[in-house]
Amino acid sequence: MTQSWHDLLFAHWRVDVSEVRRAVPDAFDLDLFDDEAGPPSYRLNREGQATVLLFVKQKVVANFAFRGGEITDAKIAEVTKALDLLKK
Repeated sequence: MTQSWHDLLFAHWRVDVSEVRRAVPDAFDLDLFDDEAGPPSYRLNREGQATVLLFVKQKVVANFAFRGGEITDAKIAEVTKALDLLKK
């Protein structure tokens, strides 16, 4: 099985594994990464509670990281404006 992508919005946020387990049927394993910041290639901010990456032609063109309480309407507007990068 393979997958590929060209342009992508990737959103990652930290959640308690037990919360995810309750939402995913037992027939499915959860893929967990030992490092809290995730795989290095994901370029996640170690201190962030949520990270949004925008990729164009498989290269990161925007990287937003938010600590708890930092996701405001103004920050959401910044991410939304950056979505225009995916249209080019």
